[in-house]
Amino acid sequence: MNHPLHLIVSGGGIGGLAAAFVLGRSGHRITVLEQSESFGEIGAGIQLGPNIFRMFDHLGLTEAVNRVAYFPPGLGMNDVRTGERVVRVPLADAARAAYGYAYGVIYRADLHQVFLDACQTLPSVTLRTSAKVDNFEQDDRGVRVRLTSG
Repeated sequence: MNHPLHLIVSGGGIGGLAAAFVLGRSGHRITVLEQSESFGEIGAGIQLGPNIFRMFDHLGLTEAVNRVAYFPPGLGMNDVRTGERVVRVPLADAARAAYGYAYGVIYRADLHQVFLDACQTLPSVTLRTSAKVDNFEQDDRGVRVRLTSG
C-alpha cells in the first residue's frame, strides 16, 4: 500500500472487529475503541448462509469458524397448533452441492471471538478497552476523537 491510513473504529463488536481486520489486512493502521472493560459479545445464535462462507474463505477464517459453528442436516417448520411438519429443507450436503459452501449456525460470542483472535494476529490493529467515544470532529486534515475519559 502506498499511503496507509490510520483509521479509528468505534465499537468492538462483530462489525467493528470485522472492519478492523479487513482494513488492517489491507495495510492500514487501525485503532479499535471499545467502551466496555473487555471485548465480548452478547446475544444468541446467527445463521450463516453459504454466501458468508465464501467471505470467510476470502478472509482466511473458514477453519476458525468451522471449529465453532454447527452444520445442521436440515431445517424444519411445524404447525404451531398441531405440531405437524409443514416443510423440511435439507442442508448439509444439499447446501454444499447447490451453492459450493455450507450452511451453518454459530453462537454470536464464538463468531466475535474468531474476529477478535484474527485482529490480535495483526500488528497494525490496536485494541483499546474502556475507551468510550464522547464526541468527534472531522475536517480536511482528519478526525479528532474525544473519549469520555478525556
